[in-house]
Formats: sequence, C-alpha cells, structure tokens
Amino acid sequence: SGCSGEQCQYCSQSSANINRCCRSTYQATYAGATPGICAGAAPTTATTSAAYHSSCSGLPHGESLACTWAQEVDTCMADDCRGCGGEQCSLCRSDSKRIDACCEKSVHMNWPRPAVCQRWWNSVYR
Repeated sequence: SGCSGEQCQYCSQSSANINRCCRSTYQATYAGATPGICAGAAPTTATTSAAYHSSCSGLPHGESLACTWAQEVDTCMADDCRGCGGEQCSLCRSDSKRIDACCEKSVHMNWPRPAVCQRWWNSVYR
C-alpha cells in the first residue's frame, strides 16, 4: 500500500518482500499448501526459532525463552525497518507501535516476557 506505478511493481516483485510475506503468513499458517510464489521463501518459523534457541543456549530455562522471544522481535523489527538509514532507521526501530506489533506477532503465551515486550503485554493483558 502507498505505492504506484513502477515503484509498486518493484515492491511487489522484490524477493525480500515476497520472502517476508511468505515467512510470516503462508509457511506458518498453510504448511503443505504453500502458494507457488512462496516455494523458495526463506526458512520457516520453526527453523528460525531453532537458530534463536541455539544462540540463547546456556542461559537458565526462563531466561533462554525470553531471549528467544526477544530475538524474534528483533528479527521482525529488522525486517520491518529494512532499507532505512540514519535517523529514519533509528525512528523506525524505536517506534512503539511497530515494537508492539512484533511482540504480538511472535507472542509465546507461556514464556517469560522479554523487557522489549513488557509495555505491549501490559496494554493487552492488564
């Protein structure tokens, strides 16, 4: 949304945009019935989650879970703010609505909350 003409065509054909959409929507939701455009998409959430667990290993169980969730939020933010630079990028990565959306997108109900998601959690589950 918000594009037109050549800009819109480039955006819709961008492999990064296609991968991000496929990872977040189809592969997690429609496993086994993935649309053809998503066939070459980046690793699924399960693969990504395994990588996070590896980098958070060695921490006590609760801290490891919070670390994993925080890394998922960080990856979501990096995807959302891809292509920005300088102050624009700082503003994007500190946007509380964007952070809240990433916390919600990667929520693990029975896991300890990472500090980055505490504000979102309090606003949703008071």
